[in-house]
Amino acid sequence: MRKMHVMKLYIRKYNIFVGLLTLLVVGAGLATSAVLAQSIGGGGKTAHNAEAGLSDSQREAIHAAAHAQNNAYLRTFVAQHQDAHELPVVWVQSWAAPPATLQVAAQAAGTIVLGNVLNVNFAPNPSGGLPIATARVQVARTIKGRAASVITVTQLGGPVAHGQGGALAELDADQLILPGDQVVLLLVPLAADGMLRTVQGGGVYFVRNGVMASENSEFYKVTGHSLDQFISELVAAR
Repeated sequence: MRKMHVMKLYIRKYNIFVGLLTLLVVGAGLATSAVLAQSIGGGGKTAHNAEAGLSDSQREAIHAAAHAQNNAYLRTFVAQHQDAHELPVVWVQSWAAPPATLQVAAQAAGTIVLGNVLNVNFAPNPSGGLPIATARVQVARTIKGRAASVITVTQLGGPVAHGQGGALAELDADQLILPGDQVVLLLVPLAADGMLRTVQGGGVYFVRNGVMASENSEFYKVTGHSLDQFISELVAAR
């Protein structure tokens, strides 16, 4: 089971967010996953720029130090075979609006499956953004499209340095799937090699004791629906 300690870090503009938290990293010895969102982009407005007055070289040095600290933590986490379920969760606000309705999300997906997560590998993001999570999922049922018996699903997020230990960084509208999770996934192709990614903002739905439970489930008001009922809604929507 995942720890229930969840910190919602909502931001209105990505580059301001990165500036604020990287300053915390260097100035107070704190590290955070959200700083790794550098390659993602963002939108909205904010009234405060924590990097105001810094030169480009100062900003780059701060970002590089934060990325190095986070990447070092991730490498140690992987080498020691630590369990991501044990980490507190840090939510990073998604940069794009989710599909307006479950029907829109289902129609955007090329593949929809019910499955069980076998394992997840985490790796640093070459572009300096959030870590990359690559999960292998055993497919129990294909609801839309075609899927192999085991599929590979890529998401943004993973273990990062935070405080005196670490945290699991994940987008608030694209919760990370972890080993042992039973999930319904709405997927689109990531590349020609068969890898898939979740529909941003509407692709991940956890099944807990036969009922739906996730942030996406809350958004589309299907939390508490039985798995069979939810699948019927997806079939009708696709």
